[in-house]
Amino acid sequence: MTDLTTTFDRVHAIVVRELTIEPDFVKRESHLVDDLGADSFGSICIAQAIEEEFGVEVSTPEIKTMHTVADIVDLVAGKLT
Repeated sequence: MTDLTTTFDRVHAIVVRELTIEPDFVKRESHLVDDLGADSFGSICIAQAIEEEFGVEVSTPEIKTMHTVADIVDLVAGKLT
């Protein structure tokens, strides 16, 4: 089983880096588009970074389910269990 706190910290760092935003803006409940200003390209970049960081594959349909930071953490946690 994966540690969700560690997973969140790693996802948090990816979102901050890929969207070039301040770390304080990124919370579990942050909506990628509405709160963090991500567009479809940003979501793809996040997905690619997730694949590299965690060694998992993220499909196009899965990218479309990534609405919040918590959604990404849950997606990754599900793939690592």
